[in-house]
Amino acid sequence: MKQKQSALTLKQSRFVQEYLIDSNATQAAIRAGYSKKTAGQIGEQNLKKLEIAKAIAEAQKGLEKRTEVTQERVIQELACSAFLDIKDLFEDDGSLKLVRDMPESVRRSIAGLEVTEIFDRADGDQKTAIGLLKRVKLIDKNDSLGKIGTNLGMFKTQVKIEDTTPKTIIIRESKPTDGK
Repeated sequence: MKQKQSALTLKQSRFVQEYLIDSNATQAAIRAGYSKKTAGQIGEQNLKKLEIAKAIAEAQKGLEKRTEVTQERVIQELACSAFLDIKDLFEDDGSLKLVRDMPESVRRSIAGLEVTEIFDRADGDQKTAIGLLKRVKLIDKNDSLGKIGTNLGMFKTQVKIEDTTPKTIIIRESKPTDGK
């Protein structure tokens, strides 16, 4: 009895590695050396091949272990921005909290922070600092909620509507006139 060879070809192995980059089968096929003309078709076919799908799954598990990036951690990170309470950014007097005093979930929701010193009018070469302008850019809450909802299967991408109501057909018949 002949045993089936399960090793991937060089191109298929490269496809697996390239697919891990962006989960784009077409681009992975191109980067792996397949023809640009047929890359979409080849990429789709490769994903359906049991050995390739298995290799991708194993590589993804290995990546999770090495980086400690898991689906759970990603969802937790998205939840920080999705459920952020804006009051956690500010002190009771309305001033912005120091970053070190913000809850961790708030700090993880910050996409950018800009602090600009404000000066009064320059008097010759002299400038006097009169304050700070602080701008905080937060991660998009709606985007985070959408990604969480999609991951949890809350949003249907396709809705099938079946009309089960009985149809009524009206046929209008006219009686022939006999010319009277």
